[in-house]
Amino acid sequence: MNATDNPSFSFAQGSYCLTDADPTPTVTGLAGGTFSIDNGGVINPATGQIDIPGSGAGSYVVTYLTNGPCPTSTTFNVVLTAGANATITAAGPFCQTDAAVVLTAVDGGGVWAGTGITNTSTGAFDPATAGAGVTNITYIISGSCGASDNINIAVNAVDDPSFSFAQGSYCLTDADPTPTVTGLAGGTFSIDNGGVINPATGQIDIPGSGAGSYVVTYLTNGPCPTSTTFNVVLTAGANATITAAGPFCATDAAVILTAVDGGGVWAGTGITNTSTGAFDPATAGAGVTNITYTIAGSCGDTDNINITVNATDDASFSFAQASFCASDPNPSPTITGLAGGTFSIDNGGVINPSTGVIDLIGSGNGSYIITYLTNGPCPTTTTFNMTITNTLDATITAAGPFCANDPAVNLSAVDGGGVWSGTGITDVNLGTFNPATAGAGVHNITYTIAGACGATDNINITVNAADVAAFSYPLASYCISDLDPLPSLTGTLGGAFSINNGGVIDSFSGEIDLDATGAGTFTVTYTTSGICPDVATFLVTINTGGAPNITPAGPYCESSGDVTLTASVAGGTWSGTGITDPALGTFSPAIAGPGTHTITYTTAGLCGTSVTIDIVVDAVPVVTTTGPYIVSIGNSVQMNASGATSYLWIPDTDLSCSTCPNPIADPMQTTTYCVIGYSGVCSDTACTVVTVDFDCGEIFIPTAFTPASQDENSYECVLGGCIETMHFRVYDRWGELIFECFDQNICWDGSHMRNGKMMSTGVYVYTLDANLYTGETVNFKGNISLIR
Repeated sequence: MNATDNPSFSFAQGSYCLTDADPTPTVTGLAGGTFSIDNGGVINPATGQIDIPGSGAGSYVVTYLTNGPCPTSTTFNVVLTAGANATITAAGPFCQTDAAVVLTAVDGGGVWAGTGITNTSTGAFDPATAGAGVTNITYIISGSCGASDNINIAVNAVDDPSFSFAQGSYCLTDADPTPTVTGLAGGTFSIDNGGVINPATGQIDIPGSGAGSYVVTYLTNGPCPTSTTFNVVLTAGANATITAAGPFCATDAAVILTAVDGGGVWAGTGITNTSTGAFDPATAGAGVTNITYTIAGSCGDTDNINITVNATDDASFSFAQASFCASDPNPSPTITGLAGGTFSIDNGGVINPSTGVIDLIGSGNGSYIITYLTNGPCPTTTTFNMTITNTLDATITAAGPFCANDPAVNLSAVDGGGVWSGTGITDVNLGTFNPATAGAGVHNITYTIAGACGATDNINITVNAADVAAFSYPLASYCISDLDPLPSLTGTLGGAFSINNGGVIDSFSGEIDLDATGAGTFTVTYTTSGICPDVATFLVTINTGGAPNITPAGPYCESSGDVTLTASVAGGTWSGTGITDPALGTFSPAIAGPGTHTITYTTAGLCGTSVTIDIVVDAVPVVTTTGPYIVSIGNSVQMNASGATSYLWIPDTDLSCSTCPNPIADPMQTTTYCVIGYSGVCSDTACTVVTVDFDCGEIFIPTAFTPASQDENSYECVLGGCIETMHFRVYDRWGELIFECFDQNICWDGSHMRNGKMMSTGVYVYTLDANLYTGETVNFKGNISLIR
């Protein structure tokens, strides 16, 4: 059997410039093979010399195929690179205030340097960073095919546009102002807002521009022109003429005085804000006051006016009294202020508007407001509150009879506002009558409404004595097994008993049927049957007295943490081996130890009892396993575990079983197997390693076979160990694929894989790509002779 050819070869380097000499490889394997190149490259197939100009720039894969008895091939990667061109694109000149720019060259990928370069990769150039002057910039493309270039860039300083006027404000009567240029002379002046200016000298035409605010701009005309501005205000002569105001009443609200032009200062008695011209007649007072308005400045003005403030009329009046009965004489008012005004009344009342006489009967019972309005230069009003009352009705609304235990009630009468008196009255104003305070019997109650229009009335109220429903049981708590209890009645006899919550009771005697009622808490009610019945209650608890149920628990492993036992009835005490807290029922498997433990739960009290439960604690097993093992690839080994009652192997791959103590393992790679052993609810884990020895031997493809010869040479197979995956292909002399397989157990029988026809005697080409269990990848190529 022949070994596969050695196709090793290499070039002196993996990258060449297009100006380099054509490279020739060195063959270190079997010479005499054939070279080829991809991607349109040009190569000498015999020597492997690459034609660099003919191939051009690019990435290429050169393949060398041997021509020995077992030909194979290998490859080498070569990159051809064009020579770089670092020529810089001309730039500038710039002004020092120009924005940063990105310099460019014919080829990218180089490094920029020089004053003003702010990014050496992109070629960003900032004139402000460079500063005024000429700066040299260098661009270098590194590498064996690199290049460099440099240029000078001029940066000019920015013009100085400084100028100013003698002042920032002028009147329209002032002389036309001319600015002083302290920067670069010879520039151009302009003005906004429709102003008129000499563009060469900057002189402002004040009459031509007119009043307003202007911005004057000066633009230089140097190599790096710039501009600056100056604000000028032109003001017309102010007009302080005040708008006539008044006369006012002393009670009028404050007003804002106005003038033709704003911006001045107000002065005089009654002025409360000198800026806005707020004038308050109340502050000025009655009389004539002089007000002055002054607009300051060289273009200012002043004016003054007299404002009259009249005193407010006196509308004082009153009636002899504030309350009248409807039967009283019609009252007249007394005017102590300015006479001759007009009277009015609200709420439908009737009044003489000239004299103020009120028609009491025509107005009727009610509350009224009388208003008097003067008719002087500064009219005003005042009011008087009056009540007209009819003769009152003190008739009391009938009440009672009451029981002595009834709640207090408020008595009532036709008209309110009176005072109540008599036994049982606890609030004389509200008429509150309390039967308990009055006591059993007949009580006379009086109601009196005082005043000229008042009245009085009285009634008798009957209060009946109340029943007493007092009773009790001998005990407040019973067991179901106790005798049915009877109450002791200390109050009024003849009433009826009842019980809530579904309980059973004799309504006449009050005897509770404990068995029929069952466990629980019940309210027993006793209600008397007299004319003033009473109700009393008694709380009774009935206990079952039966055994509580313990919630099933366990089994536990002795290594488990503490658990809390529970029962259907709370409040009992726990005891037994493993109990660490008798009140909470804490059970410790570790303290109890392996075995079956009887736990007792005892409830206290009249109906208390005890119950038990058995808790199983399993011992922790100690699991062991044999090994470690070393097996050859494809062989198996039997592992053994002990120390537990059941087992689980992890992982379960390549095992004959995963739950037996002695599985057979045949892994294809080194594997750590762990077994979990269980004894009851406890478990333990042990692990062992099965190391796979990869003694693969040589991969071999026979070079000839005889189909249908009925011997070991009847099939063409891939031979050798350690193959994990493979792709085996056979081609005829025209390159047609006639057989392929992916399984080492499938061999070629000499037929065509698509039509099943037997192939004729000849030489066929095969390829094998395989991945071994060792992690290695192999590739074979060769010839197979089919002999018939």
